[in-house]
Amino acid sequence: MSTFSASCNKASRLTGQQFALPVERKIFVLGLFVPQSGPAGIWGPSCRACGELAVHEINTTGGILGMEVVPHIVDSGGDPQKVARLAKVLANTNVIDAIVGMHTSDVREAIVESLKGRIPYIYTPLYEGGVNSKHVCCIGETPQTQLFPAISWFLTQHHSQRWALIGNDYVWPHRSHKLTHRLLELFGASVVFETYHPLGTKKFEKSLQGLEEHRPDVVLLSLVGDDSVRFNREFSRAGLATHTIRLSCAVEENMLLGIGADHTERLFCSSGYFNQIPSTSNEKFKESYHQHFGESAPTLNALAESVYEGTHFLAKCIQDGRYQMSARQTASSSSDSRYELSVPGPRQARWQSQKRSVSCPVYL
Repeated sequence: MSTFSASCNKASRLTGQQFALPVERKIFVLGLFVPQSGPAGIWGPSCRACGELAVHEINTTGGILGMEVVPHIVDSGGDPQKVARLAKVLANTNVIDAIVGMHTSDVREAIVESLKGRIPYIYTPLYEGGVNSKHVCCIGETPQTQLFPAISWFLTQHHSQRWALIGNDYVWPHRSHKLTHRLLELFGASVVFETYHPLGTKKFEKSLQGLEEHRPDVVLLSLVGDDSVRFNREFSRAGLATHTIRLSCAVEENMLLGIGADHTERLFCSSGYFNQIPSTSNEKFKESYHQHFGESAPTLNALAESVYEGTHFLAKCIQDGRYQMSARQTASSSSDSRYELSVPGPRQARWQSQKRSVSCPVYL
């Protein structure tokens, strides 16, 4: 496993927002927007578990502003507009007080447009970067910090000059691949094949035929969940793995189980977290997780860990006054532009407001 030192773009603005809790509120209801259906549903059980673990840990140390935190699970794996409408209803009727979301970027964009900053919203997974809205705080890795070091490594170490780009047909793959084009051009490399599939695609004949015809050195996969599982199985069965490298930023441990060991030849993933990272903080995290849920708990992975980190990040922001919330009055988030927040988690992330980033390792 190779390690890259990178600064992960970890947040958009935390200033200028107004939040209020109902006067009678005795609990803090956290909307955990995690996928329970659709291609991303494979991530649901582990994401929910990590969110619930973080809530448990927050409650054992006094909750949020002295209130017990109660998770409200919402399936964010469906149609983005339907998820956004539900988020608006839950926020406007005071059912939930904040959102921690692990879902696709098109769902994030719909929620931001629907809520317009009505309640705090932390978006946790890797994403395409470039989100400047004050109505959401994005804490995941971006292509510049997660994908580019891996691509550079293949270009310099493997001299991989011919690339294919395959993704689902929505914002994260399109924007990430646009940035990838620019990086490859700087190295004199080229994209020889590129195609996109709707979320929920069952068969990938078009992509497999294109790869067989163009014979790239590396194929960059920006496919979600079950779509990626099916593609990688078909890719291997077509015999393409013997001569073509696969690189992804979104293949995690659950998906590896679904793909199967026989279909992982030349398959690489770049990520800020794997459950086998040999560190004291990760061993402590895994011990806590399995003590809480048992040894048969859903498999830990980067996307689930992001929900754990995002839930603690939200609580830390509120406790430290970065989000000021009152049961009797509306207050804005802090305007202090220079501060640091340590975020409990296996990566021991430290968020710097001035840079809006976290320095963290990225693994290949």
